[in-house]
Amino acid sequence: MGTQPDSNEPCWGGTGISIDNFPTAITTYVSANHPDATVVHAMQTFGGEYFLRLSDCARLVFDQHGNILFDSGD
Repeated sequence: MGTQPDSNEPCWGGTGISIDNFPTAITTYVSANHPDATVVHAMQTFGGEYFLRLSDCARLVFDQHGNILFDSGD
């Protein structure tokens, strides 16, 4: 099955991130398009993209500059 990753390496090809570290464009988009939702999980990939899961079950993907690439709630 392969080797276990080093416990010091992040999993899933990225690292968890606090909403305080989002580009402004992301918080603006979430507030405008999902006003009743909260961020349940967020990570930034090693390539710089942001993946968010919201409390309304939407999945969002943004590029490294905060431009929306995908919104499962649309």
